[in-house]
Amino acid sequence: MSAIEAGPDATEVALTCGEQAVQLRLQLDEPLAQFAVGDPLVLDYRVQMSFGISEWFSLRSPAPDGALLLGGVAAEALLPPNADTFFAPLSMTRQDGVCPTTIDCDHMEEPIAVEFTHGDDTAVVFASHSAVIGESYRVGASTARKHYSEANDGLGGFCEVFDVPEYYYRLMFHRVDG
Repeated sequence: MSAIEAGPDATEVALTCGEQAVQLRLQLDEPLAQFAVGDPLVLDYRVQMSFGISEWFSLRSPAPDGALLLGGVAAEALLPPNADTFFAPLSMTRQDGVCPTTIDCDHMEEPIAVEFTHGDDTAVVFASHSAVIGESYRVGASTARKHYSEANDGLGGFCEVFDVPEYYYRLMFHRVDG
């Protein structure tokens, strides 16, 4: 960890390893207390191209502890491909049908929720909400939605949209128990 700069809208975190540098822009609802400048951390970053760019990242303590300190998703899927334990000890499950919405040509998206699990504790989080789970992690969603590719236009026809992913998430979570 080479720098942390808190601003009014986001916190900028700089990570360096030799000549390589990574900048993370985090929108957090509380100050970072899980790590400080100078702390060694392990960054895992995955990216996949499909409709757009899907990104996942995690920051962990170095081995042998390897504790998940911070993670984020800006993607069509909750987890990167072939990485079921990417955010362990947290797991996430999509929750459809929690906010039934009339789908028509003017409203082709339905809010969904994400269920986070940590041990025996669970929290269902809707877009623009957060929760503390297991007294260890604050989990939050700025976006969690399902998009329909076609809908009834109300006049006996239908409309279609092909360039939007069916699901999309913007999630962030971090350890709160130090």
